[in-house]
Amino acid sequence: MNDLIQNQRLKAILKSYKSWLPSVVPSTNLHAPTVIKKMSGGLTNDSFLITVEHKKFILRLNNENSHAFRIDRYFEKSILDTLSHMEELTDVKLAPKLLFSSFESDIETLNFSVFEYIVGKTWQSDYFYKQENINRLRKAIRHYQEIDLHFLTDTKRFDYLEHITYYWNALKAQKPNTCDRLYSDYKSFVSRLKDFQNRPWPSVLVHHDLVPGNIMECDSGLIILDWEYAGFGHPAFDHIYIDTAVNKNSESTIYDASSYSSTATAKSSKSQIEDQGMLKELIYWINTLWFCINDI
Repeated sequence: MNDLIQNQRLKAILKSYKSWLPSVVPSTNLHAPTVIKKMSGGLTNDSFLITVEHKKFILRLNNENSHAFRIDRYFEKSILDTLSHMEELTDVKLAPKLLFSSFESDIETLNFSVFEYIVGKTWQSDYFYKQENINRLRKAIRHYQEIDLHFLTDTKRFDYLEHITYYWNALKAQKPNTCDRLYSDYKSFVSRLKDFQNRPWPSVLVHHDLVPGNIMECDSGLIILDWEYAGFGHPAFDHIYIDTAVNKNSESTIYDASSYSSTATAKSSKSQIEDQGMLKELIYWINTLWFCINDI
């Protein structure tokens, strides 16, 4: 994000604090928040640690090009609100609480969100090399995949073909030469992705972006950040995403396909193994196209 534009947005957000801060800090005598520092990491958005009334919060400047990445802020809010509610019921914390979203207000154009501040440390890439860490992360994945979210208004199965096509068209409009170079491999992949999308795999809550910077180590356990790409996707996606990060490190085990089906047969196990191969390709293409779009 351009630093000048970022600073202008940040100043405008802080200046408008009377419009949003009461939702974050219930008080009748509020003052403008103070920015402590810019948080490290984060490829999609920029986040800042702010303080007010001796309390700390995370202010996230949402990417102004969110539509190009097919991000649905309304759906993200629904997921985060549900995870927060589940925390109250089960005492299992999986994500930070979303305290304010600008799209619900008269300052929607400022496009930002405010989260609770959690003391912790985000993972580094080498955290994936320890089997103990992988096991704990897989346990967290199982926790959120077991949550019944079908009461939400939008629970349709994530359309990976539509997602990839959207990215491709966004890139083609801006970088046709890049698309020409990738076209042959892309066309071959998409023809197989159509078959994959039509298979009867069950849909569960999937984060879709389990990079190290989105995983935080804190006193209560693992916290998963940035749910903006989440959807009701393939149950093996997040597990395979981990495997691609691990890169088959000798100390870490690769995902067992049979673990996402309680009624696995020889035939279904074969199908699941095929799904794993397809998911690895899918993750490659999502990441490749995402970074190409991000450079626009």
